[in-house]
Amino acid sequence: MKINIGKKYYTDIVDYNIYNNINNYKGPVLIFHGDKDRIVPYLFSMKAEEVYDNCVLRIIKDENHGFENETENMVGDVVCEKIKGIDELKNLVEKIFK
Repeated sequence: MKINIGKKYYTDIVDYNIYNNINNYKGPVLIFHGDKDRIVPYLFSMKAEEVYDNCVLRIIKDENHGFENETENMVGDVVCEKIKGIDELKNLVEKIFK
């Protein structure tokens, strides 16, 4: 996978420390990362998992930066189920606190 980025992106991001900002988010975090990712090494996600208060990290064997079809479908299914669970919880809270 080849990605072209412009000079502005590089100059804006070169000194940016994401770990100083992500800890401001206190909600649940789910990270999927391929162990063969050559664009963003999975060690970055491992560090993020340490910074977030409520994080689940899954390193996916033999996957790159962009997931292949089968893995993409599995990750999509997990994310959809998680979102559905949030919607169900929201509906329950709305029923209880009418």
